[in-house]
Amino acid sequence: MKKKALLSSILSILLCLSLITGSTFALFTSESKVNVAVTAGNVEVVATVENIIVSSTLGQNLKETSATFNSTDNTITLDKIVPGDVVSFDLRLTNNSDVTISYRTVISKVSDAGLWDGLKVTIDEAEYDGKIKRSEWAQTAPGSEDILVHVVVALPEEAGNEYRGTSCTLAYTIEAVQGNVDTNAIADDAADLSDILGSGEDVFLTNDFDFSANDTTANSGYGKTGLSVKGGTLNGNGHTVNVTNANSTWDCAIHTTGGIIKNLTVSGAMRGIFMGSATSDLLIDNVVFTDVIYTFNSDGGSKDYSVTIQNSTLYGWTSFSDVHKSVDFINCTFAEGNGYAFCRPYNATTFTNCVFEEGFEINARNNVIFNNCYYGDTLITSENISSLGLMVSTDPALVTVKDYTVVNGIYHATTSNGIDQAIDDGATTISLGKGNYIIPDSAQGKTLTIIGNGETVVATQDDGSYEGCDYSLDGATVTFENITINTDSTTYTGYARLNATYNNCTINGTYTLYDNSEFNNCTFNVSGDVYNIWTWGAENATFNNCTFNSDGKALLLYGTVNTNLTVNGCTFNDNGGLSDLKAAIEIGNDYNKSYTLTVTDTVVNGYEINDKGISTGTTLWANKDSMPTDNLSVTVDGVKVY
Repeated sequence: MKKKALLSSILSILLCLSLITGSTFALFTSESKVNVAVTAGNVEVVATVENIIVSSTLGQNLKETSATFNSTDNTITLDKIVPGDVVSFDLRLTNNSDVTISYRTVISKVSDAGLWDGLKVTIDEAEYDGKIKRSEWAQTAPGSEDILVHVVVALPEEAGNEYRGTSCTLAYTIEAVQGNVDTNAIADDAADLSDILGSGEDVFLTNDFDFSANDTTANSGYGKTGLSVKGGTLNGNGHTVNVTNANSTWDCAIHTTGGIIKNLTVSGAMRGIFMGSATSDLLIDNVVFTDVIYTFNSDGGSKDYSVTIQNSTLYGWTSFSDVHKSVDFINCTFAEGNGYAFCRPYNATTFTNCVFEEGFEINARNNVIFNNCYYGDTLITSENISSLGLMVSTDPALVTVKDYTVVNGIYHATTSNGIDQAIDDGATTISLGKGNYIIPDSAQGKTLTIIGNGETVVATQDDGSYEGCDYSLDGATVTFENITINTDSTTYTGYARLNATYNNCTINGTYTLYDNSEFNNCTFNVSGDVYNIWTWGAENATFNNCTFNSDGKALLLYGTVNTNLTVNGCTFNDNGGLSDLKAAIEIGNDYNKSYTLTVTDTVVNGYEINDKGISTGTTLWANKDSMPTDNLSVTVDGVKVY
């Protein structure tokens, strides 16, 4: 198996790459102890330039030609070179490594105004005419003598006028890696890179790739291609693959049959990435597509493989079709202007946590799913998708908006429909943001935790079943947290047969209990001649550290079941306004039921001593229907008072 490939065109003479480990063992047998000291190997080479000589193959030296070496940026500048001139020098390589290294000499251009292609370079008498001139790999052991590499740069006698007045600046690099690296896996150019990717190897770019249409390689009828990714991982390391002067809609920066492409910028091509005849799934991660027509195109078929594009920014057209599985976009931004997405995979296209800048359009020929996406600054919901102008010439039946996202098992719903979707998809914990919500009937019989953010409002609804009662939570067990529940204060308003716990909630309006209910740190607000709470169908009702605000009647212990009511650490505030005398906690009985009231550490501000029934002499509670002690037991601060 080859090592991970390394591409480098570092423009410096001093280059240190990679680490290797060595080990030293010390044994202390009397203590049965083993110490392992590990020291990283050091790869360090130093190259210097010496013996610069300018000569001519024409037998004379006019002396105008000069060669200078700048040790600051490690460049050699040849000035006023003419046909027949030869410049030679020696690179002295000093190996300061403490491990065996592989090394080679690389000659590359720093800048070029037309002269680069005319030069002929030899390294130790081997001639190199490629775009980048490289020597063969060789090895040297630590402590070896210095190595002299003889370099000759010549402008041949036959060079024509096309080089007159041109120039270039050359950089000489000694590349060194530890000696155990398979140097066959180090790619020198795009062809080598494609071969490595085709063998399933991982490639890590250390420089940009800039192609023109004439430099790209033919690719099985798909046009000219900068890079051909046939498997493995192409890690761009923040670099750019650019295709300039693309002259056909088939030309592309990268052709791939699958694998991973990440941390890259793709620019200049008619098609940024083209996927055809896939042999594996494709993942595109953290890729920016700029100045391209098709940011991603999958015409040509990808058989039974899927595509995922995540953490990426896409400009221009995004086209994908004939993908037999799904196409998933995650955390992507689609740019405005001429942005247009053509969606036609065999299965759904899913957009999750994506942003579509205003002006971007989608034409779908198959199902499209949106999950927590934005069009400009507007959250895309099932309620507004048809009016945003994002979907063009698309059958609305193909579009699904998932009004929720899932993070660590919590479903974050953004609309009432999102609550319904989340429940249908198996949610047990649902988080709601700022806004107004209605609980859907799909919650009936479920066990749920519904969490708000303090600005979440849930309204009960009259579904026409019985005197304003809401049956959407019929038979459910629910924990509410940081939720405001609004009611219309009509008789019996509330959730039918709901077993619930309320933490840090606010209840506005009369609220009727239909099953066991516990309220912790909640606030109740009501106005007019109505109660905050009816216990009605709750066998157990508990209020811990709650605040009741009303106009003179707050809590009614009354209903169709035997009830245990516990009030602990609560405060009752009477805002006034009622002429009928009421205590904070009223007790009535029309159904011959038995009630137990336990009150601890509770403060009553205002209210009245009820003059009906058996007088209790207190504004805390009232026995307005004169219930006997056989049916009523009252304990206040640990003392049984009735």
